Amino acid sequence: MHNLDVEALEATAANARDDPGAVRREVAFEGEWQVAEGAPQFRATIPFPKGEVVFEADFPPPMGGTARPRTRSPTASGAGSPATR
Repeated sequence: MHNLDVEALEATAANARDDPGAVRREVAFEGEWQVAEGAPQFRATIPFPKGEVVFEADFPPPMGGTARPRTRSPTASGAGSPATR
């Protein structure tokens, strides 16, 4: 269903009922403010269990950005390719 492993999801929900701490995941990442012309204003690499994704974003025009989110497809090696622009 919708590209979900329903059995794994149900097992995770059961674990959460028994021990809420078992399903908590702390995620921390640092980003960079970009200053190059044409670059997104902010860029960060966000890890996940099987790889990472590069997240790039511009802020809303009233804050000086173009409001265009940018992401790169997740990869296990970390070498993402542009997914949207």
